[in-house]
Amino acid sequence: MNFANLKTMSCKCFNTTPPNDSIAFKERVELCKCKCDSRLVATEKRCKFTLKKTNAASIVDKIKIDNYLFCTTEFKKCDYLFYHSNKNNEVYIFVELKGTDLNTAIKQLENTINIFYDEGYLYKKRIRGAIAHTGVPSANGSYRKAKLLLEAKIKKKIIDFRIEQKGIKITYNPDNDSFTQE
Repeated sequence: MNFANLKTMSCKCFNTTPPNDSIAFKERVELCKCKCDSRLVATEKRCKFTLKKTNAASIVDKIKIDNYLFCTTEFKKCDYLFYHSNKNNEVYIFVELKGTDLNTAIKQLENTINIFYDEGYLYKKRIRGAIAHTGVPSANGSYRKAKLLLEAKIKKKIIDFRIEQKGIKITYNPDNDSFTQE
Protein backbone atom coordinates (compact mmCIF):
# COMPACT_ATOMS: atom_id res chain seq x y z
CA MET A 1 0.00 0.00 0.00
CA ASN A 2 1.32 3.41 -0.89
CA PHE A 3 0.69 5.55 2.20
CA ALA A 4 1.57 8.78 0.41
CA ASN A 5 -1.61 8.48 -1.63
CA LEU A 6 -3.98 7.83 1.28
CA LYS A 7 -7.03 10.05 1.38
CA THR A 8 -8.85 11.09 4.51
CA MET A 9 -12.29 9.66 3.95
CA SER A 10 -15.02 7.85 5.73
CA CYS A 11 -14.92 4.07 5.51
CA LYS A 12 -18.04 2.53 4.01
CA CYS A 13 -16.66 -1.01 3.86
CA PHE A 14 -18.76 -2.12 6.80
CA ASN A 15 -22.09 -0.74 5.57
CA THR A 16 -22.84 -4.09 3.96
CA THR A 17 -24.34 -7.19 5.55
CA PRO A 18 -21.82 -8.93 7.84
CA PRO A 19 -20.57 -12.37 6.80
CA ASN A 20 -22.60 -15.35 7.97
CA ASP A 21 -21.46 -17.00 11.21
CA SER A 22 -21.51 -20.40 9.50
CA ILE A 23 -18.43 -19.43 7.44
CA ALA A 24 -15.08 -20.57 8.88
CA PHE A 25 -13.41 -18.03 11.19
CA LYS A 26 -10.40 -17.32 8.95
CA GLU A 27 -12.67 -16.74 5.94
CA ARG A 28 -14.89 -14.38 7.97
CA VAL A 29 -11.81 -12.42 9.07
CA GLU A 30 -10.85 -11.93 5.42
CA LEU A 31 -14.39 -10.77 4.59
CA CYS A 32 -14.31 -8.27 7.48
CA LYS A 33 -11.25 -6.37 6.25
CA CYS A 34 -11.47 -2.76 5.16
CA LYS A 35 -10.91 -2.50 1.43
CA CYS A 36 -10.69 1.29 1.11
CA ASP A 37 -8.07 3.97 1.66
CA SER A 38 -9.27 4.79 5.18
CA ARG A 39 -7.88 1.62 6.71
CA LEU A 40 -5.56 3.59 9.02
CA VAL A 41 -8.40 5.22 10.97
CA ALA A 42 -11.41 4.13 13.01
CA THR A 43 -13.91 6.52 14.57
CA GLU A 44 -16.88 5.87 16.79
CA LYS A 45 -18.60 7.53 19.77
CA ARG A 46 -16.56 10.74 19.25
CA CYS A 47 -13.39 8.63 19.68
CA LYS A 48 -10.69 8.04 17.08
CA PHE A 49 -7.85 5.57 16.63
CA THR A 50 -5.15 6.18 14.00
CA LEU A 51 -2.39 3.88 12.84
CA LYS A 52 0.47 6.19 11.90
CA LYS A 53 1.79 5.98 8.36
CA THR A 54 5.25 4.50 8.02
CA ASN A 55 7.84 5.00 5.33
CA ALA A 56 8.66 1.32 5.01
CA ALA A 57 6.69 -0.92 2.67
CA SER A 58 3.91 -2.28 4.85
CA ILE A 59 0.87 -4.47 4.95
CA VAL A 60 -2.01 -2.83 6.83
CA ASP A 61 -5.40 -4.32 7.60
CA LYS A 62 -8.36 -2.95 9.53
CA ILE A 63 -10.93 -5.52 10.61
CA LYS A 64 -14.30 -4.58 12.08
CA ILE A 65 -14.97 -6.89 15.02
CA ASP A 66 -18.05 -5.75 16.94
CA ASN A 67 -21.31 -6.08 14.98
CA TYR A 68 -19.49 -7.32 11.91
CA LEU A 69 -17.08 -10.24 12.49
CA PHE A 70 -19.14 -11.06 15.59
CA CYS A 71 -22.77 -9.96 15.59
CA THR A 72 -23.68 -11.83 18.77
CA THR A 73 -24.56 -10.19 22.05
CA GLU A 74 -23.47 -13.30 23.99
CA PHE A 75 -20.10 -11.76 24.84
CA LYS A 76 -18.44 -8.36 24.73
CA LYS A 77 -15.84 -7.75 22.04
CA CYS A 78 -13.68 -4.84 20.96
CA ASP A 79 -14.48 -2.64 17.97
CA TYR A 80 -11.53 -3.16 15.60
CA LEU A 81 -8.35 -5.05 14.97
CA PHE A 82 -5.54 -3.31 13.11
CA TYR A 83 -2.69 -5.35 11.69
CA HIS A 84 0.62 -3.82 10.62
CA SER A 85 3.53 -5.71 9.14
CA ASN A 86 6.76 -4.73 7.43
CA LYS A 87 10.18 -6.35 7.20
CA ASN A 88 11.09 -5.15 10.72
CA ASN A 89 7.99 -5.88 12.75
CA GLU A 90 4.51 -7.32 12.93
CA VAL A 91 1.87 -6.10 15.36
CA TYR A 92 -1.80 -6.70 16.08
CA ILE A 93 -3.58 -3.73 17.71
CA PHE A 94 -6.96 -4.50 19.27
CA VAL A 95 -8.93 -1.25 19.52
CA GLU A 96 -11.88 -0.27 21.68
CA LEU A 97 -13.53 3.10 21.08
CA LYS A 98 -15.38 3.66 24.33
CA GLY A 99 -17.57 6.12 26.12
CA THR A 100 -16.73 6.12 29.81
CA ASP A 101 -16.72 2.50 31.06
CA LEU A 102 -13.03 1.61 30.86
CA ASN A 103 -13.39 -1.60 32.87
CA THR A 104 -15.80 -2.92 30.24
CA ALA A 105 -13.29 -1.88 27.56
CA ILE A 106 -10.68 -4.09 29.25
CA LYS A 107 -13.09 -7.06 29.21
CA GLN A 108 -13.88 -6.45 25.54
CA LEU A 109 -10.18 -6.50 24.66
CA GLU A 110 -9.62 -9.64 26.72
CA ASN A 111 -12.46 -11.55 25.06
CA THR A 112 -11.40 -10.61 21.54
CA ILE A 113 -7.70 -11.29 22.10
CA ASN A 114 -8.52 -14.71 23.53
CA ILE A 115 -10.64 -15.61 20.49
CA PHE A 116 -7.89 -14.64 18.05
CA TYR A 117 -5.31 -16.45 20.17
CA ASP A 118 -7.44 -19.61 20.24
CA GLU A 119 -7.81 -19.38 16.44
CA GLY A 120 -4.00 -19.36 16.04
CA TYR A 121 -3.47 -15.75 14.96
CA LEU A 122 -1.33 -14.41 17.80
CA TYR A 123 1.40 -16.98 18.41
CA LYS A 124 4.77 -15.23 18.79
CA LYS A 125 3.32 -11.87 17.74
CA ARG A 126 3.45 -8.36 19.23
CA ILE A 127 -0.01 -7.57 20.60
CA ARG A 128 -1.28 -4.17 21.71
CA GLY A 129 -4.58 -3.07 23.18
CA ALA A 130 -5.69 0.52 22.60
CA ILE A 131 -8.59 2.28 24.28
CA ALA A 132 -9.77 5.68 23.07
CA HIS A 133 -12.43 7.01 25.41
CA THR A 134 -14.45 10.02 26.44
CA GLY A 135 -14.24 9.34 30.18
CA VAL A 136 -11.61 9.48 32.86
CA PRO A 137 -10.33 6.40 34.73
CA SER A 138 -11.96 6.22 38.15
CA ALA A 139 -10.00 7.49 41.10
CA ASN A 140 -10.51 4.20 42.95
CA GLY A 141 -7.92 2.43 40.79
CA SER A 142 -10.36 -0.11 39.30
CA TYR A 143 -9.19 0.55 35.71
CA ARG A 144 -5.53 0.19 36.67
CA LYS A 145 -6.26 -3.04 38.55
CA ALA A 146 -8.28 -4.46 35.62
CA LYS A 147 -5.51 -3.49 33.19
CA LEU A 148 -2.76 -5.10 35.27
CA LEU A 149 -4.85 -8.24 35.76
CA LEU A 150 -5.47 -8.57 32.02
CA GLU A 151 -1.81 -7.95 31.17
CA ALA A 152 -0.80 -10.68 33.66
CA LYS A 153 -3.33 -13.15 32.17
CA ILE A 154 -2.40 -12.45 28.56
CA LYS A 155 1.35 -12.50 29.22
CA LYS A 156 1.01 -16.15 30.25
CA LYS A 157 0.23 -16.83 26.57
CA ILE A 158 1.66 -13.82 24.72
CA ILE A 159 5.03 -12.44 25.78
CA ASP A 160 4.90 -9.03 24.08
CA PHE A 161 1.58 -7.50 25.19
CA ARG A 162 0.45 -4.20 26.66
CA ILE A 163 -2.61 -1.92 26.82
CA GLU A 164 -2.72 1.85 26.45
CA GLN A 165 -5.54 4.34 26.95
CA LYS A 166 -5.02 7.94 25.95
CA GLY A 167 -8.33 9.77 25.83
CA ILE A 168 -10.54 10.63 22.87
CA LYS A 169 -7.90 10.40 20.09
CA ILE A 170 -5.08 7.88 20.17
CA THR A 171 -2.39 7.16 17.57
CA TYR A 172 -0.14 4.13 17.35
CA ASN A 173 3.29 4.46 15.70
CA PRO A 174 4.54 1.02 14.61
CA ASP A 175 8.05 2.35 13.91
CA ASN A 176 8.79 2.99 17.57
CA ASP A 177 5.96 0.92 19.14
CA SER A 178 4.42 3.91 20.91
CA PHE A 179 1.01 5.43 21.55
CA THR A 180 0.33 9.16 21.64
CA GLN A 181 -2.70 11.29 22.28
CA GLU A 182 -3.67 13.68 19.49
